Amino acid sequence: MNKIIIKISFLLLMTACGTSRRSSEATTNFLPFTRQVIDTRPDYKDSFKIYEIAYDDIMALSRSSEKKIWIHFFAPWCSSISNKDLEKLEDIEQAHQNNLQLILVSTAYDYSSLKGLLHNSDIRKPVYVLDGHKYGYHIRSSQKELYRQLSMKSGNRYYDDYLIKDGKLLFFKPLEETLDLFVAKIHALDSKLRTTPF
Repeated sequence: MNKIIIKISFLLLMTACGTSRRSSEATTNFLPFTRQVIDTRPDYKDSFKIYEIAYDDIMALSRSSEKKIWIHFFAPWCSSISNKDLEKLEDIEQAHQNNLQLILVSTAYDYSSLKGLLHNSDIRKPVYVLDGHKYGYHIRSSQKELYRQLSMKSGNRYYDDYLIKDGKLLFFKPLEETLDLFVAKIHALDSKLRTTPF
């Protein structure tokens, strides 16, 4: 009986962390994607901004950059997500700074939740949401549409991590795969690229 209760609790937690939130602030506080923002350290303490991003922006960035683009989705209201988690991802990017560019995308359109998470943080990256005008404000539908665009496959899937180079999807992290395994693939690919041109 205890095992069943534990399993149900786990599923509820996972569902809670995967549920999208729409905020009435979504249309007023989010700014359009701009290339300049990518390389600018935001000041989350004084001037909190969130940017919208879409497939076309990601493709244009990946085609114009020498780096691989790592798209990572995170749920800011989930109790398992912390500034430290996002800072670890930045550390991975820093370890591969010549070949990797990280883009953090929130699965919440809740400006207040994002501001609460990032206020007083040491996160150096701008934070994005998928463009609600293009995808709507339901994050699972948005993520599924982005996956269809990136993979050029139909289906009802979505993922939280993608690696893209020259406008092509290299690989993504299946939901059952650990982030560590995904990062190991990045390390392996980066090591290979040091001796073999992409």
